[in-house]
Amino acid sequence: MKSAADRLKKVFANADFDKALILETSSDDSNFLYLTGYAPGWYDGCVLLADRTGMKLFANKLVCGTAEKNRPKELEVVPIDTNEQMADALRKEIGDCRVGVNREFVPYNQYMNLKKMLPNARIENLSGAFAKARSIKCMDEIANIRKAVKITKDTIESVRSGLSDNMSELDVSTQVDLGFREAHAGNAFNSIVAFGADTAMPHYMPSENKRLKSNTIVLMDVGARYMNYCGDITRTFFYKPDRSSVKYKKLKEIYEVVETAQQKGFEEMESGKSGSAADMAARNYIDSYRNGIYKGRFIHTLGHSIGIDVHDGARLYYKVKYTLAENMIFSDEPGIYIPGLGGVRIEDDILVGRKPRFL
Repeated sequence: MKSAADRLKKVFANADFDKALILETSSDDSNFLYLTGYAPGWYDGCVLLADRTGMKLFANKLVCGTAEKNRPKELEVVPIDTNEQMADALRKEIGDCRVGVNREFVPYNQYMNLKKMLPNARIENLSGAFAKARSIKCMDEIANIRKAVKITKDTIESVRSGLSDNMSELDVSTQVDLGFREAHAGNAFNSIVAFGADTAMPHYMPSENKRLKSNTIVLMDVGARYMNYCGDITRTFFYKPDRSSVKYKKLKEIYEVVETAQQKGFEEMESGKSGSAADMAARNYIDSYRNGIYKGRFIHTLGHSIGIDVHDGARLYYKVKYTLAENMIFSDEPGIYIPGLGGVRIEDDILVGRKPRFL
C-alpha cells in the first residue's frame, strides 16, 4: 500500500486548502480511512488534521492505544480528554489558515459548530481534492479490489449452484452474506436479490415472502469488501428455465441485448477517453435495437467508480464530462427493465487503461 506520505502528496497536489480536517463520526468518512489506514468504526469522536507533511489524530483515551499501535509514521496521536480541549487544540493548530472540510459528509449542525469554533479560519470543501486523489488506484488498491471481485464472483456461483424451490429472496441474500464471511470479507453494500417481475426494480430490498419457483428470472447485485476495498457484481439468470415459454424467450433476447451493450461500453473505457462515450455506446445500442423496442428502458448510469466506497465519487454518464485515466476502476452495468415482466442487468468491474480489463 502506498504510504500516508504518498497519499498526502496526492491530496494536496489538487488542494485549495492548507490543512484538511476530517471528523470521524458514527457514519464513517472514508477519507479518514484513506489517509490513516485505520479500520472504520473504532474512532468515533476523533478528529484528524492533515497538511502536506503529516497528520495529527486528536483522540480520546479509549482509542489512543489502538491508534498508537497501528499508526503510520506520518501520524501523531494526541490524547484529548474533553470537548473544550479539542476546541482549543484545533484553534491553535488551524489559526487563520484555509482548512478543508468534507461538506458532503459533515452534518449541518457540526459544520456550523466548526465555523463557530474556528472564527478566523477560511473553511473550504475538501471533497473534490480527495475524490481526484482517490480516483487513480495504486497497485495494492487494485489487488484488493481484484480480490473483492473474485470473492464476489465465487460467492455468486456457489449460491447459484445451491438454489432450490421455495427459497426466499432473503434466504438467497443471507447465503451471499455468509459466503462473504467464509471468505474473510464483509459486505460492500446491502445485497440485492430479486425474483421475477421485481427484477425490473434496480434498487430493491430482498423479501422473505417472494419464493423461488421454476422458470423464474433471478437478479443478484452483490459485492464483497476485502481489506476495506469493494467489489460490485450483478448477474441475471433463469432458475430451472422453460426455454419454450414466452417469458423465457423475451428475457433471453433482453439478456443478449444487455450483454452486447456492456461490451460496447467496455470497449470505450480507455484512458484518455470521456466516460460519457462509454455510457453513450451502451445506451445508443439499447435505444436503437429493433427500431427502439427498448428505448428508454436503460434508466441509470452505465457505471460508477469503485474503491474504498462502492460508489467512489465519479460516474459514467452521457451528461457528465469526465476523462478516464489509467488505473481508474469503474463498474460497467447496463440494464433493461420492463415492469410486469422483469429486468436484466449485467455488471462487471473494469480497470481503465490503454486496453481496459475486466477484473
